[in-house]
Amino acid sequence: MSGSGDGSFDPETSDLLDGLTGRARAERAELISWLFEQGITAEEIRESFAPMLLAARRILGDDGSHISARQISEEVGIELDQLLRFQRASGLPQVDDPDAAVFMRPDGDTAVHIKRFLDLGIDPEQMLTVVRVLADGLSNAAEVMRSAALGPVFHPGVTELEIAKGSQALVSQAAPLLGPMIQDMLLMQLRHVAETDAINASERRAGAPLPGARLVACAFADLVGFTRLGEELPPEGIELLANRLAGIAREAVVAPVRLIKTIGDAV
Repeated sequence: MSGSGDGSFDPETSDLLDGLTGRARAERAELISWLFEQGITAEEIRESFAPMLLAARRILGDDGSHISARQISEEVGIELDQLLRFQRASGLPQVDDPDAAVFMRPDGDTAVHIKRFLDLGIDPEQMLTVVRVLADGLSNAAEVMRSAALGPVFHPGVTELEIAKGSQALVSQAAPLLGPMIQDMLLMQLRHVAETDAINASERRAGAPLPGARLVACAFADLVGFTRLGEELPPEGIELLANRLAGIAREAVVAPVRLIKTIGDAV
């Protein structure tokens, strides 16, 4: 097996098949040859928990190169301590050694955008909150997207190579659509927030005793017996149930009512 890209096999990379026998070994060998043709190295395969998804990850920006927090700090022009706080807020792992090259190079792109907002005069603490909220929401969205995308690819009898090719093809078509969709949805939310602010401004012009204040009513709904269901259903079943509750709540909400938060079995 060779990582030179010619798809051949040699003893130097035979460890990539360690622990595999029979059909599983044959499938992995077939997959590895194809991955080499895609320019993916033996080291990348060796370090991956799911080598059949490496080609799809390449499309998402993971080219196998890594960079340290200090390098990101110097390239972007943001203080190292501040960068580390934003990285943690973004969901990236905490590192003890800022010189360790442990971050995928595209992970540094987020810092570029954060720096631009800070240069606009946005308070760093407020920006930290924005990043944290975005990361929480997008991580949940990414999990759901992964399940939706891999559903058509994973099915009984499919080989590792078929998974690799199928996920690569799907991601190559879907990835360019993600940015515009997320941007449009965020702008939609910002427009509605601006509409609420306009209502508050009208109240202030009317001379309300406490500008911006208003009477509000809060409602809470949860699923009875959710804990018991958690003992009977698999995790994915519980997740679908919680998502269904959130969906029903969103369908029931009519402006100016807002869905504030979902908490597992409650909204």
